[in-house]
Amino acid sequence: MKRNTKLLEIVQKLHRKDLVRFASNLGVDFDEKWNTSKIQKAYAEHVLSHPKELLLMLPKADLDIIKKAKDDVANDGVDRVNDHLTPIMVMYGLAKMESLEEDFVTISIAEDLRKAWVPLIDWALGDKHNQQRMSVELVIEGLANILGIVNQNEIRKYLKLITQNDSDEDMVKVLDIVRQYSLLLDNMEWAENFETAENEDVQFISRYAWENKEKMIHFIAKHSKKIDTVREFSLEELVKASGVLFPFIPNPKTDDFMNFLTKQIGLDKANALLLCFNLWYFKTRYGEYSEDDMPMELHFLSYALTAGKEEITDSLAEKGMQHFADFANNLPLWHLKGFTATDYPSEAFKPTLTTKEPLGPMLRKLKKEAYLMTDILNGKTPLTDIPQPSTVSPSPVADNPWANQKIGRNDPCPCGSGLKYKKCHGKNA
Repeated sequence: MKRNTKLLEIVQKLHRKDLVRFASNLGVDFDEKWNTSKIQKAYAEHVLSHPKELLLMLPKADLDIIKKAKDDVANDGVDRVNDHLTPIMVMYGLAKMESLEEDFVTISIAEDLRKAWVPLIDWALGDKHNQQRMSVELVIEGLANILGIVNQNEIRKYLKLITQNDSDEDMVKVLDIVRQYSLLLDNMEWAENFETAENEDVQFISRYAWENKEKMIHFIAKHSKKIDTVREFSLEELVKASGVLFPFIPNPKTDDFMNFLTKQIGLDKANALLLCFNLWYFKTRYGEYSEDDMPMELHFLSYALTAGKEEITDSLAEKGMQHFADFANNLPLWHLKGFTATDYPSEAFKPTLTTKEPLGPMLRKLKKEAYLMTDILNGKTPLTDIPQPSTVSPSPVADNPWANQKIGRNDPCPCGSGLKYKKCHGKNA
């Protein structure tokens, strides 16, 4: 994106439905009967003329990006840690996010807005009332990321700890005030009928939620119906779990797992943290499309094969699966109200990929094939050097090593192609 890109140029790429909602949230004076072009112009003009007001509505993660932009003359990229969420200011058409290379993205703020924001950013981060608003956001988002769904009862319990005030009535007021000035909470909250919902029915759902929130609610309720309490978390854990670009979900095995990934597999710290985040993300999807951990397991194996620097021996492979299982079994689970598989052993991780071969040789074979494909894509290996397939058509079972396993047709194919199973090795299944 060009450095001199104007705000209106980015705003013009918003869909009208989103534009109208965002304009309403920001208090833009407009008429829904206006044509899209007129609303876009009013939207851009309002944002540019109210920089302070907007800085008092953005989450801390967005303010930190603006803080970085203060001295970011070269518009360098930022570590790509989370591909699953978009900064609020990018969502609202105030900045643009583009891939720079495999491990980086660049977030470019509209130049005219950048000039209005940068002189005010230190004030916004240091303002006492703004810090209080952001602390409430952090607790709510951390709760939602850990529990999936959280209602006002749980929120008020933690707000009392923050404010050292035991009044439910005061906490309701605090939450109502913060919600009026929080673009983050606007993109988290969900209720079937907000206008008539009672306090206990107003639910805040993680921004990592399933596509079908109603299905998510029923899934959690069904699997946790025998659990009458919600697991307790410290304020420190909630703050860490709230990170928009990098949520740290409570897990006593994270340090052991990180040490194994960096010291024995050879991942750098950024890739190891990214792997931990993605494993948690896949675990939050448990039940959305299927009730197995295959996507999580495949992601772990692909990282061990392609991003690690060490040779995968039998011993290292077995250690890796044990560390992976320990990490997975200590993740708070949405469908267990934040409890883990160590609390409920029936939920323990069970490997879905099995083979009659020792694990080490199988992984080394897959790694060799993965690097061969990389060399082909980079032009280092001619296509004529690739072993040609047999002219005899193999049987579906022989051609599909997963034919005897229970794999959902809409699940990712275990071969790692990125295609759904029914479009890949499951065609003839």
